[in-house]
Amino acid sequence: MSNKLDLSKFLPEEQAQITRLIAENEQLATQVKTLSEKNVQLQSEVVTKEVKMNKLKAQVDELMKILVKEKHLIAKYNLERYVSKADLPKRQGDVKEKRTNGLPSTISKVKKTSGRKKGSKIFGDGFLEERSLENEPITLDIAKRLKEENPNIILQKIDEETSYLVKRLKARIIVYKVIIPKYKDERGAFYQEALSTPIHRSMIDATLLSDAITMKYFLGVPEYRYAKWLKGEGLPFSQKTINNWALQSANILEPFYLYLKQVLTKPEMAVSNIHIDETWLDVIENKALGRDKNYVFCYSVTTKHGKLPLFEYSSTRQIDSVKKLLSDYHATVTVDGYAGYNSLRANGINIQRCMVHARREFANIVKTLPADKLKDSVAYTVVNLMDHIFHYEKEMREKKHSHSEILEKRQSDDYKVLIKDLEDYIASIVAEKESPLYKAINYYKKMNGEQWTYLTDGSVTLDNNEAERQAKKFVIDRKNFLFSKSEKGAYASCILLTIIDLAYVNDVEPRAYLELVLNHLNKQPFDNLLPWSTFIKENINNLE
Repeated sequence: MSNKLDLSKFLPEEQAQITRLIAENEQLATQVKTLSEKNVQLQSEVVTKEVKMNKLKAQVDELMKILVKEKHLIAKYNLERYVSKADLPKRQGDVKEKRTNGLPSTISKVKKTSGRKKGSKIFGDGFLEERSLENEPITLDIAKRLKEENPNIILQKIDEETSYLVKRLKARIIVYKVIIPKYKDERGAFYQEALSTPIHRSMIDATLLSDAITMKYFLGVPEYRYAKWLKGEGLPFSQKTINNWALQSANILEPFYLYLKQVLTKPEMAVSNIHIDETWLDVIENKALGRDKNYVFCYSVTTKHGKLPLFEYSSTRQIDSVKKLLSDYHATVTVDGYAGYNSLRANGINIQRCMVHARREFANIVKTLPADKLKDSVAYTVVNLMDHIFHYEKEMREKKHSHSEILEKRQSDDYKVLIKDLEDYIASIVAEKESPLYKAINYYKKMNGEQWTYLTDGSVTLDNNEAERQAKKFVIDRKNFLFSKSEKGAYASCILLTIIDLAYVNDVEPRAYLELVLNHLNKQPFDNLLPWSTFIKENINNLE
């Protein structure tokens, strides 16, 4: 110690005892210092290990979330039916290199093509033969028609082929044996009637195709469930086969779908307003390209004949496809606040911004407030002022006013006061920057007054509910099929849903309508296949 204790005043025994205590104290101080240093070191090691443990725990938690999500999807939605082994990520060691005589194989694996091999059959002849015995066979004999066209023709029956036609009849499956005689004339030319199925060289009748497609896109029945039903009827078609029916049917229906896109904006349809909305769709093949979200634009149009819905696939949210579709259209579109629609102004199109979307921004704030705070809330006052306008519009719809009557009401002083009160109040609000109220007001102002476009046209509504209902139909279907594996599948879904919904919104039974369209696509002008046509009305009730 620097200041040594004077021990001369103590007895020798006391001096010895004090010296011993001092030594022990110094020894204890040294031990405490050593333990303190070790404790600091241990604490540092603990912190380091805790950091590592937290990182590992976070990684494990993330992997568990992915695992649970994948297991949930597989269990709930039967995901393995939609994704092949080739689509799944390969783990290290999964790929075993083939070797010949100890060397790597130079033979590349040939990629399998989808569908059945050429010439193969889904069922044996005995199976379909047994089912067909329940019904009288159909004979497709071309001889009668040939002799009517040319009475002098000389035909010699040389052979006859047997096929089968699978039809849907009143929610049950019927299998027919189809006898197709083959003829040869005196010049050696061959004649044979063709099986009347929409899909070339297929045994599946339009009745069954329309049923499978309607069940998926109208009733929301997943394909694997429909496959289970068919199996219960004695026909074990796979989910993949049913999906191929839909894809091939969409391919057949594509010309009619393109016709609908053209007729939508024709002047003779007298369309004054088009409702547009968009919703997302996952496309698996695009995820590899970094496009996590693809989109489906949903249109709803009221023509002078009836309603015309349309679903259109787009790989991005950009509205290039919308501009192309509306290139000859110069009236009004009703949309939400998405800025992408601004470019439609250049095409001479009037834009009506959805007031419901503007109201929603303020309503979301009101939902967070207790009841005793509502009357003092600025957001609540805005919602209340907007609701007066909505109530006025609702009354006119319920009284079924004509477009001219609606326009006259909107130009009245009473209506103008409602609008002025709302505009003046919003203009007077001073909101804290970046607050929910500030964002709600900013959203409203970004509409640039286009929320009032409807005031000059009695046929235009102040909301976009029509398009949102349209988008909801796709959203419901999306919950069943989850995603499209390819853009081809997404495009096919839009074609099929458009035609199914075209029937539904015009009060025509979708299944029967689709059957008629599939059977008469190449026999009737497309005008005759529209749901309000005389041809459809006369034939829709004649189906079995």
